Amino acid sequence: MVRTAVITGAGGFAGLHLVAGLVRLGWSVHALTSRPASIPSAPGVQTVPCAWTCAGIETALGQTPDDAVWIHAAARLDFSDAVPVALYRDNALLTGHIAELASRRPGVRRVIYLSTLGIYGKRQPLPTDEDPAPDTHYAMSKLIGERLALGALGERGLALRLHGVWGLDSRDGSRLFLNRCLHEARAGRPLTLT
Repeated sequence: MVRTAVITGAGGFAGLHLVAGLVRLGWSVHALTSRPASIPSAPGVQTVPCAWTCAGIETALGQTPDDAVWIHAAARLDFSDAVPVALYRDNALLTGHIAELASRRPGVRRVIYLSTLGIYGKRQPLPTDEDPAPDTHYAMSKLIGERLALGALGERGLALRLHGVWGLDSRDGSRLFLNRCLHEARAGRPLTLT
């Protein structure tokens, strides 16, 4: 049995790694991206161009099979103090729209939304019963996206709260901590944590 994944944001940092990893495991991947040239041509990968609007997402997802796991890795990254409308549109409203589309397709097994530990603010360490307390618009937009997705999907929805993996602001991984660690590990260099 071939397992199938639909990945939004497949041309981003996390998305590219997901595509490569799932293909290595024998999955068939439908890679949705607004940057089709960023997806390497490989057996098992079908690139699906996708404009990040409600209509664009509907069109792209309409080209994917029902019997699949959807991984929503697309996100807008912005840590400024301004209130960027695009941040809430992309990370919250479009996430809710994707979840609503999945909820109407019973063959979609699960939707996994890649969120952020940033929804807890800057408090560390986190106790297991900690309530979210976002202190940036980015974190708030991701928390709203989580709530919209899980509300629409129920048990078919899952939010994974990851730390610092987003961004193609530098292909060599020099800006975000986890990006740097992954880049160094892939290059075979030892990691030093202080």
